[in-house]
Amino acid sequence: TMKKIIVLSICALSSFFAVAQNDGIHKDYMNTAVSPGEDFYEYAVGNWRKMNPIPASESRWGSFNEVSENNKKILKQIMVDCAKGTFTKGTPKQKIGSFYKSGMDSVALNKAGFSTIKPYFAQIDAMKTKKDLVALLGQFMTFGGNLAYGFYIDQDQKYSSVMIPYYSQGGLSLPDRDYYLKNDPDKKKIRDAFFVHVSKMNQLMGLSQDAADKAANVVMALETKLAEGSMDRVTQRDPYKTYNKYTQAAFSKMTPNIDWKAQATFMKMPKVDSIIVRQPDFFKKLDQLIDSEPIADWKTYLKWRLANDVADNLSDQISDEVFDFRGKTLSGTKVRKPRWERVMSNVDGNLGELVGQIYVEKAFRPESKEYMVNLVKNMQTVFSERIQALDWMTADTKKAAQNKLSKFMVKIGYPDKWKDFSAMDIKQQPYVLNVMNANKWAMDDMVKKLGKPVDKTAWFMSPQTVNAYYNPSLNEIVFPAGILQPPFYDYKADDAVNYGAIGAVIGHEMTHGFDDEGRQYDAEGNLKEWWNKDDAAAFEKKATAIEEQFNGYKILDSVAVNGKLTLGENLADLGGVAISYDAYKRTAQGKANATLDGMSSDERFFISWANCWKQNITPQLAKRFISVDPHAPASLRGFAPLTHHDKFYEAFKIQNDAKLFRKPEERVKIW
Repeated sequence: TMKKIIVLSICALSSFFAVAQNDGIHKDYMNTAVSPGEDFYEYAVGNWRKMNPIPASESRWGSFNEVSENNKKILKQIMVDCAKGTFTKGTPKQKIGSFYKSGMDSVALNKAGFSTIKPYFAQIDAMKTKKDLVALLGQFMTFGGNLAYGFYIDQDQKYSSVMIPYYSQGGLSLPDRDYYLKNDPDKKKIRDAFFVHVSKMNQLMGLSQDAADKAANVVMALETKLAEGSMDRVTQRDPYKTYNKYTQAAFSKMTPNIDWKAQATFMKMPKVDSIIVRQPDFFKKLDQLIDSEPIADWKTYLKWRLANDVADNLSDQISDEVFDFRGKTLSGTKVRKPRWERVMSNVDGNLGELVGQIYVEKAFRPESKEYMVNLVKNMQTVFSERIQALDWMTADTKKAAQNKLSKFMVKIGYPDKWKDFSAMDIKQQPYVLNVMNANKWAMDDMVKKLGKPVDKTAWFMSPQTVNAYYNPSLNEIVFPAGILQPPFYDYKADDAVNYGAIGAVIGHEMTHGFDDEGRQYDAEGNLKEWWNKDDAAAFEKKATAIEEQFNGYKILDSVAVNGKLTLGENLADLGGVAISYDAYKRTAQGKANATLDGMSSDERFFISWANCWKQNITPQLAKRFISVDPHAPASLRGFAPLTHHDKFYEAFKIQNDAKLFRKPEERVKIW
């Protein structure tokens, strides 16, 4: 678990320029043969889903992909131009070009195989003692090798003006602890496929099949033990349960086999008074395993974990084997993306703000930022009035909530201050070494934040990312330029369409500051109780109704949604739509509710919301997301929050005998 930010969607994609489409609502996306009161998602986007099967190289296809897909050519052109040109060493274009070229050199990659990382395998083989093992974990962490646990620097959740080290659970190669511990047929099938995959990877590392099978058994056994000590995802949503402060000495006492002082030295950490351990039981388990498991088994495990970390950046034979498991088995993807697209994505992921500097020059419309600034102000005004009018909250809690809302920091488009990448060493060398150097720079850059004031200008998404987030520790909402295009925002579309999409997205991020997690942080970003107890109980009662609503949904006929895991996102959707609707009703179009293209503007608002969540997804990925994704399936997000909105029923004349009808007294209104 890295930096605690709450994103709009798990899908974060690169994006340039606006998607070419008609302004506003696409009637050809709709299936008007279906009644909106029976299946609103099918009514709003059913034809689009029929017309847009999942491409063979994808595991899902939806609005986020559409925005990205149309722009990959432009991002590719930037990479190619940087790779072809001759640029001064250390400049953004040189780094982008050298990184991209190294990834595109398939001849060198295929010739090298695992040889580039064999020196690291040799270090693992040279381990003799538990002390050697612990030292290696710290050493490999410096270049992004989170082999057995996670580490990051972030604001102290209870003292948001201070940066502090966090240690978190890790060491698992499957998506979640449940994949090791649950015995339903799907999980068993994936475990069997994982065993075969680990064995094949070990064979590619040079072992015989018999030795590779034994290695796979060792990996599975050790990872299962780590899974047994891991905290489940629902528990991790409670910020108090993951806030466990220790002195370094106390942490070392709790885990006597791990020298945390030595680990800190490897990462060039200055001396710190305290650290935060997100899952203490995991580290107790890791400590026990360092003591109990043979050093030979740890060697097998660490070689696998390192290989698993870097395999996508090696030869086709190795990365194809990874795709066979991660892509086909875990996600249901049929074919790999072309090399240029995989490399482009990796370069963009590692050099996001360098690429972003070129992006904003080419693609970001100043009028988009102006529209967004005004829209956010409108939304804040409406949200403030809605808080003041709440009938379930007392005056003191309202006052504190208003204070928090007034202190929201809003970031739109791109950073005012760009990151300094000058110390990152990217050159003509094996691709995997450029990846490791980028990781090393990121670690050094992060560690340098210790002992310094919190940088409130920092962004945790690049400008070209198609997403948005709320960061509770900074009490900020952030909207990268990438999401400010259709279907989320269209500068040519009417207000009903934009408020139903980007307006509700803004409202979604604002509501994250007041969802079941976000509400526990105060106006300064501190984890602190600021609610009257009765108000907190009233909130919990309302939130429980939303949790139960989603517990009642199933996908693929039999897979139940986890209402507790998805609660924060569902509350954010509920609030986002409600706040944005009120804000939209203040526009001239909203006041008139005139008909446009055969639809009332209210109908356009709600259809625009559903249009954001149009998606097709493979059964494999859909099942995986039920276990690991804090977002509900897109097919539910497109209609579920609307069922609590009185004006939704009025707009589509939905009667009380309709399938989606929810009795007025059962409609939840929180914010």
